[in-house]
Amino acid sequence: MSNATNSLTFLSQSKNRVKILQLLQDRERLDRYEIEEQVEASRRTIIRTLDTLTEHGYVGDGDGQYRLTAFGSELVDSYQSFAEQAQLAHEFAPFLTHLPDDVFDQDLRCLEDAEVITA
Repeated sequence: MSNATNSLTFLSQSKNRVKILQLLQDRERLDRYEIEEQVEASRRTIIRTLDTLTEHGYVGDGDGQYRLTAFGSELVDSYQSFAEQAQLAHEFAPFLTHLPDDVFDQDLRCLEDAEVITA
């Protein structure tokens, strides 16, 4: 597997990892207690998740404050973009599954406001 695939797998295996990264993206710096207030998980799970995110280089820890690294910021942006694209693909699967790949070469976001009606 590629590094990108490993990162995607790592993030998708835990909703807590993604939630913590999103919190840090929104708030820049948080201490563990602020994170515990926002994430529905045990104290031990939060500590273990923060340690793992730090070991992977997604999060930096300084003076008891956690922050995203540039690497973590890029990965959480990429993960969110992928999740949004995948969600759109699933929403429009009734339409897309009937088209050959070379027929529909648009960005799926062009369908965001569309409605699929099936008979």
